[in-house]
Amino acid sequence: MNREEKILSLQQKYQKILLNDGGLQTLCNALIEEVDNPVFLLDKYQDDTIYISKALKADKEFYNYLEEKEIKASEEIFCEYDILIKRVVYQWKQKEVREVQVKLNHNDETLGFLVILEEKSLKKDACLAILQAAYAFSLKLHQNYIVQRLAQKCNSELIEDLINGRVKSKEELIKRGELAGWDLSLSYQLYTLRIDFSKIYSDDNKGTTLYYYELEEQIIRYLHRIIRTHIKSKYIIFSYDEDIVLLINYPNKTVQIENDIDLIYNKTQKAFKKVEIMAAGGLYTEDCREIADSFKKANYTLDFLENTEQEKNIVFYEGLGVLRLLWHLDKKELFNFADEYLSELIKYSLEKDNEWLETLEVFLEEDGDINVSSEKLSIHPNTMRYRIKQIQEILGLDFDNFDDKLNLTIAYKIYKFIISNEKFNYHFEENK
Repeated sequence: MNREEKILSLQQKYQKILLNDGGLQTLCNALIEEVDNPVFLLDKYQDDTIYISKALKADKEFYNYLEEKEIKASEEIFCEYDILIKRVVYQWKQKEVREVQVKLNHNDETLGFLVILEEKSLKKDACLAILQAAYAFSLKLHQNYIVQRLAQKCNSELIEDLINGRVKSKEELIKRGELAGWDLSLSYQLYTLRIDFSKIYSDDNKGTTLYYYELEEQIIRYLHRIIRTHIKSKYIIFSYDEDIVLLINYPNKTVQIENDIDLIYNKTQKAFKKVEIMAAGGLYTEDCREIADSFKKANYTLDFLENTEQEKNIVFYEGLGVLRLLWHLDKKELFNFADEYLSELIKYSLEKDNEWLETLEVFLEEDGDINVSSEKLSIHPNTMRYRIKQIQEILGLDFDNFDDKLNLTIAYKIYKFIISNEKFNYHFEENK
């Protein structure tokens, strides 16, 4: 079979698949027959898979390979009709892995990448098969894109109703969820991620070409990969009002909930170093109608994180404790309350430049345990006792009195988390 006959045969093969409404799996299988190597599709950012063959899906190390591989070399091996085929060599686990890659376009838009994992050397005419497959994959991905846009429109209506609690019927929500491919009959822990993109568009990053929605799309695709690879539970993910909402299924409320968001946060922040990420956990829900309230509480927690002196980037609503009540109150009243209980100690600390505010914080955190507090501060217990005695005298409080200790604890939380330290220090510097 000469070149022209081979091209015609391949065109007819892929045309038949497309006309019969064959999917990505059928197209991949057809290409695997030609190249005798595993095939997969990557998204347009080359961060996540769109489709992988059965052989690769069965390989537990495949996703680790995608995440950890490092490029070593690249060369063009074929170029025709604006289709460029290149061979890329990666280093992974002290061995070389070769991929043959083709960018899939529709007009000027990149749809994804066709990748052949070259376990066996390709035959001479393999590039013709890859070229024709690339056309077919581009058409199929463009078709899928149009369908996805229509599905997203339907999903948007469901998301609005779900997040805002507009539908009171559990059965209706579950049925609409089925149409979106979501199982809303399960129990879920809700997390909300807020991404601060300001650093990426700063003067130091003027070369950045990605738009906000493209960066968000990249992060969402990366989150899909993390959950599929490391958590392996049923989940739902979508963007809403510039935040990313995650619903992960857990049969019951467990410590794994906190461990998983730690993993998700750490891996995502490491992968996207130029953005700042905050994560908040809402309430564990056993009924899809509770998702609206859980989202509201997660959103409240994110607002709290953004506007206070919290050191953590991951906080659960339930972990806020009394702060979730204080945050509702008038800030001037909160300032006055903290001022009433802490002003003398803050003045003294500013004048003496000592660490007695930190001493008080540790003492309150450790529920007044002298030995544990002194160990945490790396001082002798007698030194700790002396400091606490002096602090009581300065403040005119009795730490054995329940009300005094409770009010002081609340005042310190206001000072540390709600009204910034700088405002207090400025206030006292002005009134010296």
